[in-house]
Amino acid sequence: MIKTATTAASLIPLVATLLFAQPTLGTNPAIPASLHVSTFATGLDFPYGIYQLPDGSMLVATNTGTGLYGSPMKIVRLTETNGVANAPTTVFTSSLLGPATALTGVGDIVAVASGVHTGSAIVLFRAGPGGSLTKIGEMTFTYPANAAAWWHDSHSIALRAVTGQPNSYELVFNVGSEFNDIPTVNTVGVAGLTNATLNGSSLYSLQFTVSGSTVTAGTPTQIATGLRNAFAIGFGVNGDIYFSENGIDLGGTNTPVSTDYFARIPAGTSGILDFGFPYTYYDPITGAMVGSAAGISQPFSKFLPINGMAFQGAGGLTMAPSTFPPGLNNGAFVGFFGNRFDGVANTLGGVVYVDLATGDRINFLPNTQAGVSHPVSLFASNDALYIADFADIFGSNNGTIYKVSMTTTVPEPSTFALLALGATVVFGVRRRRSR
Repeated sequence: MIKTATTAASLIPLVATLLFAQPTLGTNPAIPASLHVSTFATGLDFPYGIYQLPDGSMLVATNTGTGLYGSPMKIVRLTETNGVANAPTTVFTSSLLGPATALTGVGDIVAVASGVHTGSAIVLFRAGPGGSLTKIGEMTFTYPANAAAWWHDSHSIALRAVTGQPNSYELVFNVGSEFNDIPTVNTVGVAGLTNATLNGSSLYSLQFTVSGSTVTAGTPTQIATGLRNAFAIGFGVNGDIYFSENGIDLGGTNTPVSTDYFARIPAGTSGILDFGFPYTYYDPITGAMVGSAAGISQPFSKFLPINGMAFQGAGGLTMAPSTFPPGLNNGAFVGFFGNRFDGVANTLGGVVYVDLATGDRINFLPNTQAGVSHPVSLFASNDALYIADFADIFGSNNGTIYKVSMTTTVPEPSTFALLALGATVVFGVRRRRSR
């Protein structure tokens, strides 16, 4: 144990205690006091996508530079000691791809998405020893010449193995709307693993097989339309497809015209479901339908305010850990970007739980608290929920991954976090970091 002294190094445990103070979960009978939040990893650049490999290590999609939107992607691997991540190891980086917008996987097959005007693609990898990644395929999206005007040109993805078909997988991905609140008029090209012309405002399913490093893909099948930007996708254990839709805002501001919502495509559905955008949407306060219901698929649950607290910008989704307490183990957790502010100033971020039996919602990780800024990336293991938060979207090395699990002990900060804290203490006394 380090004794109290007047040296800067001796302040590390104190600073660690202050800096790693955890955000608190919401107040709800379904959330027991024994469900605990701890800091799993910190010092990451805009973590967006988490997947646990068969060896227990975790891949996290991050970016390489400062600013969420302006830097290429980087994938890092995290191992852990006593429930806390060790220093990250970079396993993939590319200057040709835009910032990471999703990462997921099945077994040793990993998919990562990128976008935001430049390098819009979905890349497939095969993971090897030590978390090494071998690129086995890529889909590149081509937007019209005025791509900078296309509102939603980055991609969300979900991946699953196809039951009864060895080495066969289904990838579901979105193609967002061209505009904020009017119909999409142009199409999007995709080339590489598959070659096709895609409609905007849609969800697509693509089946492919993997043999060694060879990927054979079919043709994308459109499964939904009438979506502004379905940027959170997942699969239920029964085969249903779940997603969260981002509602219309007022002229690109954070003032909502319609609410975000949670929707379901039941397993075995044939044809293309129409969810109504832009002609049918739902009031952000009352949930009342605006427009016609004829032929429109209804939301499963609407993200209306909970006790006055609003949520906006659904950005990530995961099914609940099976070992979570009753009331939290048969549903989906959805993370919200919120507004462009960080911490307590972000009044629209947070994490919401949706019960798949009832559609009821729980304010699981409330906004307007320290440590909760943009928690849009989620992953569930059998017994824990991991929540990645950008923190400062205009800075770097600020991203944090929280771990929510049934425990009563708080793990100590990791070695690499303590080293970073030490540097902060030693040099921060004389020099304040500019932001």
